[in-house]
Amino acid sequence: MHRWCRSPGLHKGKLFDHGRLAAHKAFDPVWQQMLLPRSDAYEWLAHTLGIPRHRCHIGMMALEDCRRVSQAVWERSGGLDTLR
Repeated sequence: MHRWCRSPGLHKGKLFDHGRLAAHKAFDPVWQQMLLPRSDAYEWLAHTLGIPRHRCHIGMMALEDCRRVSQAVWERSGGLDTLR
């Protein structure tokens, strides 16, 4: 996690860290495996979550938003674990 991304007051311990790790595990293959260029992947994620692109950083998200990241990627993949 990037030190500059951590929002004060949002960190809730290990559960929160696991939520962020799960969101990265779900989302990062979208751009790392070149399914979309990284900037396009974040643009898609921002649009899907209904948040501005400049706020679309997993390190700044609340736990519920981290869960929404995983769900959005799962839905995009057709419910299949095709990204890993």
